[in-house]
Amino acid sequence: MQIFKNIVIVTSLSVIPLSVSNAYENVIGISVGSPGYTISYNRENFRISAGFEEFHAGLDLLWNVEWAGTLGGYSYTGAQWLDETDKEWGIKTGLGISVPLVGTNAECFGEFGPVWYGQNRSDIEFEGSFGVRLMF
Repeated sequence: MQIFKNIVIVTSLSVIPLSVSNAYENVIGISVGSPGYTISYNRENFRISAGFEEFHAGLDLLWNVEWAGTLGGYSYTGAQWLDETDKEWGIKTGLGISVPLVGTNAECFGEFGPVWYGQNRSDIEFEGSFGVRLMF
């Protein structure tokens, strides 16, 4: 009976999706994509980001996605500010996948999703990025 309990426990734990970054408190990321080069800081389920090609800043909430399995999938929702006259504030949401780099405290990631800008004109743009995160 003890062997059966151990098999059930191991099987249950193997289907829980885990991202490497969940085990660390502080995560710093560097990414390239739309709207430009971005540096981000994650702590628990919050992300603060700032970009430099087109200056922008954002604040996001992050959630693990169960169906992504061992890929470390997550979704995000947040607000973004761009330094442009036509579109300054935006609401964004999207999906991301992170893949751990074996033997390091780092992972590669990619994310994609729509941003709804509504300053002088309402506009929806699809933005994506990929990069590397370092955990400590």
